Amino acid sequence: MCKKGYVWADWTDFENKKLWQILELIIIPLILAITLFILDRFERKADREINLDNQRERLLQNYFDAMTSLILDNNLMKSNEHEIQEIARVKTLTTLKSLDGVRKGELIIFLKRTGLLNKLDVKNEQPNN
Repeated sequence: MCKKGYVWADWTDFENKKLWQILELIIIPLILAITLFILDRFERKADREINLDNQRERLLQNYFDAMTSLILDNNLMKSNEHEIQEIARVKTLTTLKSLDGVRKGELIIFLKRTGLLNKLDVKNEQPNN
């Protein structure tokens, strides 16, 4: 069973096939594999973006909880204790560095509405992005 220099096993049924027909058997699974690989990469990227967004949201909520506790429990607004103010200031600056633009805006609005923007003197700091 030798035809044009090709020798195929009897069970393959390739001896009656043309080269293009044989290549179709290879190309289609290859295209499917590449497509699945690309789709998997897009899915992983979307998952990473969702996870990062969730982390930023949790960070902002934790910040709001911590600042609310400092305001209500430690009387941050009326306190002249430098330690409490410094804790709030550092917490604010480190949180700002990790947030995206929309959440940074929410944090600044929170500081402005609570009157903490001037008290913590955050506006004079330049957080590194």
